[in-house]
Amino acid sequence: MKKHVKCTNVGPCTRAGKVYVIDDEEQQEMICPECGEPLEEVKEAAAQPAADEEEQKKKKKKMVTICGIIIAVILLLAGIGFGIYKLLGDKKPTAIKLDKKELTMKVGDTQVIVPTAEPEGVKATFIFKKKGNNIEVNSGGEVTALKKGEATILVKCEENPDIRAICKVTIVTDEDGGGEPEPTKKPTAIKLDKKELTMKVGDKQVIVPSAEPEDVDATFIFKKEGNNIEVNSAGEVTALKEGEATILVQCEENPDISAVCKITVKKQPVDPGPSGPKSPIERYGNYAGARSKNGLPDGTGKLTFIRPYQLNAEYTAQPGEYIQGIFENGKPSFVTYYQKDGTVVKIKLR
Repeated sequence: MKKHVKCTNVGPCTRAGKVYVIDDEEQQEMICPECGEPLEEVKEAAAQPAADEEEQKKKKKKMVTICGIIIAVILLLAGIGFGIYKLLGDKKPTAIKLDKKELTMKVGDTQVIVPTAEPEGVKATFIFKKKGNNIEVNSGGEVTALKKGEATILVKCEENPDIRAICKVTIVTDEDGGGEPEPTKKPTAIKLDKKELTMKVGDKQVIVPSAEPEDVDATFIFKKEGNNIEVNSAGEVTALKEGEATILVQCEENPDISAVCKITVKKQPVDPGPSGPKSPIERYGNYAGARSKNGLPDGTGKLTFIRPYQLNAEYTAQPGEYIQGIFENGKPSFVTYYQKDGTVVKIKLR
């Protein structure tokens, strides 16, 4: 059963003196759930003014909403669409932040200043202005140091001309030293394209390592454990005799990291006789993919080079690099060339 009650507290309680409705089946004790003071039951006649007041508030809110809609429609019909947009809230940037407030450069260097607008998500078109003839700055915030001295970059915003930010630029020469040199990044891990390798006596395979993070320099060292294989400085492994071995790959720049490739060498099966002509390109690498009836690479396949091979007048593939694509009757036709430095080139060879 519903009851109209009010809190009898005269102290800090948001319900004090206010009439509201409770369900006496759910709240059997007449105690305020907020402050714990007793509740006083109010007759419906006494509660009615509060209910009428609440109803009046709802009606007033509804009328304000309707009036707002009517005003918006009138403005739209009058062709003042921009005014409606402003009425609904056209946010402007209130501040500009720069990723660099001060910048030290050497003559000939380039750096990029990256501004952001506040609050986050507002539209902002930035304008870069220089003060000083010893630098240049383009519309993308790229700064070029021309000669020794000091300069200033002023960053403004088209959407709000009243806000701005400044970056102070100091240009030095090699004789000045250029301040503190940036610390050299070291590799933190080594990854191998192969962690396990099964070979036959006489086979050759290439282990391709890479360093993490990707942008660091790394010089790799290959060490063998086992006398049934050989490995050179480029990571080319030659299987000498049956057995198991391990290749340990280390890094000159960080001797504390390494990676291991386990190798299993099996006997070369007895050649039952010629099964068809071999492709000349297979002497330069290991092919995996579709073949024709006579055993030549034909169709989609991948060839990983174990020795240098001239693809065309412009490109010569190196050990560890590979091509992948279409082969026709033992020869590459239309392939993608993957280089060690991450460069990818599409080449049509026929």
